[in-house]
Amino acid sequence: MSKKKNYELLNQTNMKTSRYAWIMMLFLFFLAFINNLDKAVIGIASVPIMKELHLNPTEWGLVGSSFYWLYAISAIVVGGMADTHSSKKLIIWLSIIWASVQFLTLVIIGLPSLIFTRIVLGAGEGPASAVAAAVIGKWLPKEKYAIGFAFIFLGTLLGPAIGSPILLSLMKTHGWRSAFLATGILGFVLLVIWVIFAKESPKELGLASPSQSETQSKNTPSIGWRQFFKIIATKNFILIILTGMASYWLIALNLIWFPNFYENVKHFEGSRLKLAVSLPFLITAVLQFIIASLSDRSYRKTKNIRKSRIAYVSILMFLSAIGLFLATIVKSSLLAMILLSISPGLCTVSLVLLPVILFETVSDKNIGKAQGVFTSLSTIASIIAPLVFGAIIQKSSSQVVGFNHGFQITALLILIIGILFWFGVRPESNKIVSNQSSNKTF
Repeated sequence: MSKKKNYELLNQTNMKTSRYAWIMMLFLFFLAFINNLDKAVIGIASVPIMKELHLNPTEWGLVGSSFYWLYAISAIVVGGMADTHSSKKLIIWLSIIWASVQFLTLVIIGLPSLIFTRIVLGAGEGPASAVAAAVIGKWLPKEKYAIGFAFIFLGTLLGPAIGSPILLSLMKTHGWRSAFLATGILGFVLLVIWVIFAKESPKELGLASPSQSETQSKNTPSIGWRQFFKIIATKNFILIILTGMASYWLIALNLIWFPNFYENVKHFEGSRLKLAVSLPFLITAVLQFIIASLSDRSYRKTKNIRKSRIAYVSILMFLSAIGLFLATIVKSSLLAMILLSISPGLCTVSLVLLPVILFETVSDKNIGKAQGVFTSLSTIASIIAPLVFGAIIQKSSSQVVGFNHGFQITALLILIIGILFWFGVRPESNKIVSNQSSNKTF
């Protein structure tokens, strides 16, 4: 075969790989869509559930926190499995858990049974990002990781953004249990689609893998958990985790407490309540692809992680903190809603880039472990945030005062960690996991 034909065949193969890679990203988008809608439905139904089960703010904070009790553990365990086991099969089992728990929630009779369903759902959803990261590592080169993660986070945003108004209307007519029934059915439909059409890797189609991933696979073996955990003590890793924790803190509040705030404090109802619940996700959906594209473009040009990744995250955290604080002092309910929509949105966008910063120094064979540890440690904040916020509200002189104090404390936390991240993260001077290093490095 001539060189020209060889080139044409290789080019055709790369085009096919790229085309199906984006199909796989689309699958991840829909899985993230239902995954996050499953999380958000509890916040959407908070008011009727609290009334029916006679729950106070502290108890509701416990419900929100319980989702993350096994979330971190499962993220590490199953995330590590994603490096050596079939990503497609892992997602199948996780999807079965997501959908089944939604149906189980239909028969809850009190606080213990509600907490049980949240614990099981958290265990099923904890590893989702780690397994998805493993899929991205098989289908995309590293210079496109930000866009790959943007697909996932777009699903996490549009799930609540599109689904929340529909579920609110459904609950108004048929009660809060109808929302869980709807998400359960949708989950099983998407599961069937994944089983039929998803592929494990480009090799399953007889296509070439991303060239960069092939090079990394040859140069860097998968390391064991004992060696991997030695990286946690590094300054870079600690600051990445702290920044992730600050983001997840605000995101957890947005899912668990923001709908309650709009309904009980701002007295939103009807279309205004639907808009308030959906707006943060719509804003972030627009921002994340813009920022991810700019970050990827900057990285391709400069190959400088600090300029193309770290600077973006620091700016996002700073703006998020400012927006959250301003929301507590403005008098206009409309302006407060806009600020409270932008602030968690910016934190969510930062979570698109944080794993990318981590993965710049992690081989594709260790992506599952890296993302699993990142997710498990970062989401510890999601365990604490609903409890702390609920306690602040209950101990304050009024709900208005309690919510404002909670927002202000959160803003200060995000601001401090954003500053530390900017000044402290130096991947080039303190590698988290080197792609060229041997296991002796650890």
